[in-house]
Amino acid sequence: MLIICDSSALIALAVCDILHLLEDLYEEVLIPQKVYEEIQVPGKPESTKIKQWASSKVAKATIDNLSKANKLGLDPGETEAIALYWDKSADRLLIDDGLAREVAKQNGIKITGSSGILLLAKEQGLIPAVKPYMDMMYNSEVYITKEFYDTVLLLAGETI
Repeated sequence: MLIICDSSALIALAVCDILHLLEDLYEEVLIPQKVYEEIQVPGKPESTKIKQWASSKVAKATIDNLSKANKLGLDPGETEAIALYWDKSADRLLIDDGLAREVAKQNGIKITGSSGILLLAKEQGLIPAVKPYMDMMYNSEVYITKEFYDTVLLLAGETI
């Protein structure tokens, strides 16, 4: 299985120091060139950690699919992530931004987010609990509402 990653979800997973879960859960992990460039912007949270982890996973989307994705009105990283998803016939798009997730779903793209990775990792026995990681995200620069935090813990069958 192949997953294409956007920056916001990578940052959330890097905050928890669990980027390796992507490789544990998926046969192939790709990062669009624009996303790789976005994470290197000075001051971007966890940029050093993500840059090192992602350096061998960078791929560029084709012009045809980039042109098609450009019409969706998303930022450059999200646009190239969707184009690369189409190029590679990926199984999932890892993306956390609400608007981008909605646009992706409207275009038939199968998505997951950083919390979805946590839930899947717990289901497969790769982590014992979701709550410690949700706590790290919630107490970091990652934007998570209390309602979303509670919902993820409920889905995980864990105490709020």
